[in-house]
Amino acid sequence: MTSRTRILVCVLTLALFAAPAMAGDDWEFSLMPYLWFAGLDGQTSSVPGEPPVDVDAKFSDILENLDLALFLAADARKGRWGMLLDLMYVDVEADGTFPGPEFSDVTFESTQWVIGGLGYYRLVEKDKAFVDALGGVRYWDVSNDLFLAAGEAPDTLIEIGDSWLDPMAGFRGRSTLGESSFSFGWHLMAGGFGAGSEMFWDLRGDLGYHWEKTAVILGYRYLDVEYDDDDFLYDVTQDGPILGLIFRF
Repeated sequence: MTSRTRILVCVLTLALFAAPAMAGDDWEFSLMPYLWFAGLDGQTSSVPGEPPVDVDAKFSDILENLDLALFLAADARKGRWGMLLDLMYVDVEADGTFPGPEFSDVTFESTQWVIGGLGYYRLVEKDKAFVDALGGVRYWDVSNDLFLAAGEAPDTLIEIGDSWLDPMAGFRGRSTLGESSFSFGWHLMAGGFGAGSEMFWDLRGDLGYHWEKTAVILGYRYLDVEYDDDDFLYDVTQDGPILGLIFRF
C-alpha cells in the first residue's frame, strides 16, 4: 500500500469517528474489531509465460500460516442514511503446486489490504429488525511472494502483485430472535462487474448476543474474488469463522 493510500485511509477513519461528535445526538456510531479465521484456496500468477500456481492454506492450518491479520469495521448513521468503512489487512503463507516439471514445491506469501467505503440507506427499520441497501467502492492491494523450488529450473523467487478499485453493492440486515438478547445478522455483497475484478462475492451470516452498548458476534464469512489482467491473476476464495466485538456510541 502506498503512503498516499495509507494517509487516505487514516483520514477516512478519523472522519468517521469524528462525525457523530460534531453532528450531535442524532448520530449513531459503532465500531467492530473482529477476527476472521479464513482459509485460502485458488490460483495466482507465477513466472511470466508459465501457467498459474495453485495455492492452498487450509482453515485447520490457518494459525500456523497466518503472520498478521487486522480487521476493523466502523459505522456512522443519522436517520435512514449512513456510511460504513471496512478495513482488512492479511499476511498469510500457503503451500502451492506448480503445473509442470520446471519447479517442484511452491511457497506462497500473500499480503493484502482490502478497504471498503460505502454509503447506505435503511430500507426497513422496526423495533427488532432492519435491512440496509449499500453501495460504494472497495480498494484491493495484493502483493504475492512465490518461492519456486528447483525442478528442471533453479530456485526462483517471484514478487508480483497489483492494486485495483471495484464498485460494489449489496444488502445487510439484523433481527432480534424473539424476546431474547440474541440476534441474527447477515450481509450479501457483490462487486467488480468487470471494472476491476471480473467479479467478487462477499457473504456473511452471524449470531449475536447483545448488552446495552456492546455485543459479541460469531459467524461465518465467505469472500471470493476473480481478478485477471495482462500481467496478474488473483482468483482466490477465503472463508472461515468470524468473531467480533461491537461497541456502540
